[in-house]
Amino acid sequence: MPIDEMSGRLFRNLRKLLFHPFQFFESMPEHPRLLPPLLLILGICLVRSVWYSQVLADYMVRLLEGSSFPTGGFALWSMVLLTIGPAIRWVLVAGIVFAISALLRGKGSFSQLFAYTAYGLLVGYMISLIQAIFSVLAGRQIMHEVSRLMMGSGYLSFPNLATDPTIAVFWMVFWLIGTIGFVWTFIVHVAATQYGRYIPRTHALLTVILAFVCMYGVVWMQVLFVRHIIT
Repeated sequence: MPIDEMSGRLFRNLRKLLFHPFQFFESMPEHPRLLPPLLLILGICLVRSVWYSQVLADYMVRLLEGSSFPTGGFALWSMVLLTIGPAIRWVLVAGIVFAISALLRGKGSFSQLFAYTAYGLLVGYMISLIQAIFSVLAGRQIMHEVSRLMMGSGYLSFPNLATDPTIAVFWMVFWLIGTIGFVWTFIVHVAATQYGRYIPRTHALLTVILAFVCMYGVVWMQVLFVRHIIT
């Protein structure tokens, strides 16, 4: 297949995933190959590793210098999450959705759901990347405003920070992107669960809601674990 034709097909599939997720998963084969979603997740891991390369280098220096526990343990744990965190999240989300949907008489295989779940994670990380790029582009202007607010006083008061229009617009746009991305990702996961487990849409909706609650529980466990490492 020519490169231009392949790129056009990938763009059409991505557009269908974003704007017509239920049609996207309905048109997928019953036994999808795991290689394409695996490459997607590995690509996300690679992008994150490049994006956080400076942070990873700093953590690596700490480990090579023989940082004692808990500093070394925190650095190692952070490196794992920054590099292969998407792969770990893929396994956790697919496993939780599969277990919950089994209670609702889901019939699809785990490998099928496993492949479908990767596309939901792809949408979520795409939104996160957009947020990160927006933060980098707007960061210089925000720091300029912070310096202006601190000028003459040497400190930054919360009332000034909360009422500054530039900073207020930044946070409004940032959280708007996050909210839209969350809803978008949620819908894609509902579609993936419905066609990956052959259950009604209402059951898929309930499954994804419970799965998201469980994932937030996992995040809080991770926070407690990191706090235990640090203290």
